[in-house]
Amino acid sequence: MQHRVNALTPTEPSFLSYHALLLPLKNQALDRRATLVLHASKPEHLAGADSLLRALLTEGLSLKLLLCCDSMPELNALYSNTKFEKDHSVFKQLLESEPLALKEGQRLQLEDGRLWLDLHLGDVATTLAALPCGPQGAVDAWLELLPGRELLRLSRDGALCLAEGTRHELDLSERLALWHEYRRKHRLPLTVGTVEPKTTAIIGGGIAGACMALALTMRGQRVSLFCATAELAGAASGNRQGAIYPLLTPEDGELCRFFIQAFLYSRRVIEQLQSAGHAIAHDFCGVLQTGHDQRSAERLEKIIQASHWPDRIARRVDAAKGARLAGLGIDSPGIFYPLGGWVSPAEFCRAAVAQAQQSGLLDLHLGTRVTAFKQLEQLKQLEHGWQLEGPDGVLGEFDQLVLACGEGIMQFTQTRSLPVSPFRGQVSHVPSQGALPQLKTVLCSQGYFTPGHMGSHCMGASYVKGAQDGHYSEAEQRGNLDKMRDSYPQQQWLEDLDISAQSARVGVRMVTRDHFPMMGAVPDTQALMDMYQAQGVGPAAARFWQHRALPELPGLYTLAGLGSRGISSAPLAAECLADMMQGEVPPLSQALLDAMAPGRMWQRKLLKGKSLD
Repeated sequence: MQHRVNALTPTEPSFLSYHALLLPLKNQALDRRATLVLHASKPEHLAGADSLLRALLTEGLSLKLLLCCDSMPELNALYSNTKFEKDHSVFKQLLESEPLALKEGQRLQLEDGRLWLDLHLGDVATTLAALPCGPQGAVDAWLELLPGRELLRLSRDGALCLAEGTRHELDLSERLALWHEYRRKHRLPLTVGTVEPKTTAIIGGGIAGACMALALTMRGQRVSLFCATAELAGAASGNRQGAIYPLLTPEDGELCRFFIQAFLYSRRVIEQLQSAGHAIAHDFCGVLQTGHDQRSAERLEKIIQASHWPDRIARRVDAAKGARLAGLGIDSPGIFYPLGGWVSPAEFCRAAVAQAQQSGLLDLHLGTRVTAFKQLEQLKQLEHGWQLEGPDGVLGEFDQLVLACGEGIMQFTQTRSLPVSPFRGQVSHVPSQGALPQLKTVLCSQGYFTPGHMGSHCMGASYVKGAQDGHYSEAEQRGNLDKMRDSYPQQQWLEDLDISAQSARVGVRMVTRDHFPMMGAVPDTQALMDMYQAQGVGPAAARFWQHRALPELPGLYTLAGLGSRGISSAPLAAECLADMMQGEVPPLSQALLDAMAPGRMWQRKLLKGKSLD
């Protein structure tokens, strides 16, 4: 593929050549967020990019920067050797956030949300080739990187390219064909990210719905949020305290990659909301995880040995060290997550929605139950859109619909067969008395126990599959106490655990078999079953599905199946879904998005020619 070159004078400083992009970028992205890619390998690259970003921000543009560098040590070295025009550079803000050397993109929102920065470490071509986008492309400018054929699908029409002071005019004649090639290879739905929506409805007022409302309004979308209860977080997201820490596994695979990035992003969102003036009760006091029997202890040892986890993510501690960290005695060695802690999920929800309301783009409908929704294509012969209905009639018509309603997805015809299961959980409230106020970290073993907040601790939680009632259970209350006794059998502080007041809260969590959230376009289950019945099972059927996406319902999405880790996973999952819905580049790879797709369980079976029964 040929690129035409417009050479600048060799003596022209790098930041001046960067500023040559100012006017074209301003003209290209007046009404949307402009996306730039920077491959930083020299100090002048950071200086030029920082100057350009600040000039674009001054012109009123909203920006996204995909910053690619080979490693964290190299990025630190580049920064140390860079002379910036301004003391408080964008890259100083990045490094002050102390990013870690991790796989997948780390997203930060800087400059009051006007600049989103995705940090990608590793080989630049491999990293960028793993990222999806919509058919219209996403990248407006390539800085210090001449994109190869496999990356041109990410470019918007008219994308600019500047490398080593030289402007390159990209040949984008094959861009759309390359995108379709990528779509077929990854079996992506055809309609996702292809519609420019004007209105979006979200069903659900818990952590998933609140994070979706925040993510979409930050992108300038008009959103209507329907919450069935009279207050936000009236269902599973209403606990007083919830533990927040990364989910690690011995395999150190995709599940770990997602949850580490999701956990860190959730922390950043909480801190940003608090900085914006919203009250969120929380304490990043650390989480101490220990085994409660030989099998669980061996699993924790495998986890800590599986990878060279950064010390700020996880580190091994012996029982004595753990006791000093916790402030109470424990019986076993374990893993300490120093950046973890606890958060009030209900206050997190309220803060996210309040921030979204400040945009003027969110209409909040509390105490409004959605009983059904129908495609406008069937009602009015419109190509896209959904009509929502409540007990008293039509609630509205919307271009897109996101189901973020926890167990509520089981009530709708379009989603009740999705592979996700309800689990009842009762969290016990324990008065802070005796030695309990000394607790300094969240304890996690067979159950969990939080430091005191407003005179009590949270202890839990029960885990009963299929049970969906919300009534108090004395058996589950005693079970929560027994979990603590089994986890720390030799500790006297257990005598201070008092459950006699029968104080507890019950919620129903939706859980997937592989523990990933369920995020993405909702499959058209009727069309899928018709195709499945026509193809049958076996090798021929497996070949049929190799390059076919599951049929989907255009404009219908879900964020569900968060289990007991919604406060860790919802913010980043919502951010990625919002990017997908607009055809933008998310911070996570296509592989991780595939791992969260609502129809992934079915697709895995179909690709093997297996039965869906």
